[in-house]
Amino acid sequence: MEKGLVKTGNFRNSDNKLAYVYLLTPQGLEEKARLTVEFLKIKLSEYEALRAEIEELHQDAKAVALESPVEPIPSSLEKVASPQEQL
Repeated sequence: MEKGLVKTGNFRNSDNKLAYVYLLTPQGLEEKARLTVEFLKIKLSEYEALRAEIEELHQDAKAVALESPVEPIPSSLEKVASPQEQL
C-alpha cells in the first residue's frame, strides 16, 4: 500500500477534514517545503560539525601515535596462528 493511498483513505474517513487543509492548499505545501528546507539546513550543519570533529579527532590520534610509538611486540606473540593454521 502506498503512502498517498493511506492519506487519501484517512482523509475520506476523517470527521475533521479541516485538519487536512494545511497539506492540501498551496500555502500548506509552501509551508511544508519551507519547513523541510529548514530541517535539512539544520541537519546539514550538524553533519558538518560532526565531520569536522571526527577529522580533528583523527588528527589528534595521529599526533599521539607519532609522539608515543607503539612498543615492539614480544617475540612470544609475534605470530598468532590463524584459525586455519590451528587445524
